[in-house]
Amino acid sequence: MDDAAMRRMTAALLAIREQVDYFHQHFGRAETLWKHDGTRVTPADLAVSEAIFAALRKRFPEDQFFSEESDPEAPPTPVTARFAWMLDPIDGTNNFAIGIPFCSISLALLDRGVPVCGFLYDFGLRALFHGGPAIGLFRDGQPIEREEHPRGAEKILALHAPIGERYLPVVSRLISGYKLRAWGAGSLHLAYVAFGKIDAAVDLTVKAWDIVAAWAFCQTTGVRVEFLDGSPFPLKAFDVHMQPTRYVAAPPEEFAALEPELHELRQL
Repeated sequence: MDDAAMRRMTAALLAIREQVDYFHQHFGRAETLWKHDGTRVTPADLAVSEAIFAALRKRFPEDQFFSEESDPEAPPTPVTARFAWMLDPIDGTNNFAIGIPFCSISLALLDRGVPVCGFLYDFGLRALFHGGPAIGLFRDGQPIEREEHPRGAEKILALHAPIGERYLPVVSRLISGYKLRAWGAGSLHLAYVAFGKIDAAVDLTVKAWDIVAAWAFCQTTGVRVEFLDGSPFPLKAFDVHMQPTRYVAAPPEEFAALEPELHELRQL
């Protein structure tokens, strides 16, 4: 990362830290609102999005800023600036609103559409992670490596639910060798594979803003993320109504056993 990217990394860490107290104060207490697509949003989602982008826009007005909570009436926006930001101000809003501690602030810096540094505040761990291929992975400012946990037959896979009926036969075979977890936060599912806390993740309905930070972490720790419909990165345009993407993620050595089901999923 060059000096311009490093300045942005430093500013992003500060902008997220400045929202942590607010995040905690409204956890389990936020009013529920409903968006155009029927999904839950809270005033905290909107406030965190506005505050983080206000701090970054003040420093870097030439950048582009894309949030899950962007104006739903806005047309798709081409990525034209060298640097852009993609934010999910509260991933796991359902959990956040009702007081379940699997939720996060997920932000990434994109350089020409490619996520080069991810930032993730994990509410459950009370930890701020950041990292990218050029700098490594950090937890609360301290460098970390991908964890290695000998599990034997106790391998863990995170699965986002619900799963469409057409996928059930294939997914049932794909997950048969794993213990399952479903935390309700796409950012954490993929990040925990990157961190080595779990062994794999499958999501067939995720949006790019959910996983953009964790994708950068995966590029850092060597986890393979296989997008079944082509990678959303480099991002060419941002649309708050963008289609979901489908992926399977695991360390490279896990993929040999998954390939038959991956081939079938690509056809669905």
